[in-house]
Amino acid sequence: MDNLIAEFHIRYGGFGGVTYPHIADNYIALFSRFVPCGVWEAVYIQSFPVLGSVRLFGFELLPRIRNFRALTFHRPEPGMRNRHIDALFGEPIHWQLIEDR
Repeated sequence: MDNLIAEFHIRYGGFGGVTYPHIADNYIALFSRFVPCGVWEAVYIQSFPVLGSVRLFGFELLPRIRNFRALTFHRPEPGMRNRHIDALFGEPIHWQLIEDR
């Protein structure tokens, strides 16, 4: 395959990649990306332009978070509570500390 980002992958037995289409909830293809073999696809789909354009067109995109159990989530405000996912959150974000740095 003549492509600058195509790679050899032992599973496929040659050069190639993955075409990752972005499909809306009404089955309209928004756009697609060519992703090299062995790369985690979320790097290509979870970006502000993708999420922003999907929202602009009125579609609902539910991105997945890989290995979320190993992550630490912080509350944006001390008193904020989330009914269904409250157990995931720990301490609130220290905004002043971030601003000072």
